[in-house]
Amino acid sequence: NAGKELSLAECKKVIMSLSNRLSVVTITGGEPFTRADIIDICCLLDQNNKKLTVSLPTAGFMPERIEESLRTLLQKTRLTLRVTVSLDGLASLHDSVRGYPGLFERATETIIRCIKLRRQFPRFQTLSILTTIGLENTKGLPDLIQYVKKYRGAFHKFQFVRSTATDVFGCDASFFSDFYITDCDKPIPSKQLIDLIKHELKQSDDRINADKECAVLDMIQKTQEERRKYVSC
Repeated sequence: NAGKELSLAECKKVIMSLSNRLSVVTITGGEPFTRADIIDICCLLDQNNKKLTVSLPTAGFMPERIEESLRTLLQKTRLTLRVTVSLDGLASLHDSVRGYPGLFERATETIIRCIKLRRQFPRFQTLSILTTIGLENTKGLPDLIQYVKKYRGAFHKFQFVRSTATDVFGCDASFFSDFYITDCDKPIPSKQLIDLIKHELKQSDDRINADKECAVLDMIQKTQEERRKYVSC
């Protein structure tokens, strides 16, 4: 089944085959809301697990469909939901990085709809805005951070573009593909940049998630400084 998404029947087979109950599931692999059966998949997960949190990352380019799907899940299942919307820069920069004209406007509309929905449903546990930092958007990061502050009720988190050539240590070379990112869109997380992000995280009302993100940033920085694997997976 290489190169193809699992069918609903195949998803059901996988879910039913699990001997242990799940606590958290992330549905990804692309854009989950493009699947016409995303609600059916989540319902299957709900039916076969007692208390489950489902995490749904999205580019946010279908605001109405995303809101409708989330509302249905919150009304018809017992699931706790976490939603993450990607936002890598302000309007023109975000659209350029993502290669999708008009995506910034759609993504921000999705964020607004999710904030309103979250106020109605306590089981809509977390709404996050995720910024993936690469060479293209590093300079615009301070402006984006200030912009995101207007969305009260959303947690702003960050990740860095990574590659096997510069970010994987102590791994057997046989596990690597022949594709390496060595000199394009690969930032070196500087102390100044990490300090900026940590400062902003510490202003967040969501202390649990903020402390977790700061711990991850500390590990990234130590890994870069020592050029070795810092923690075991």
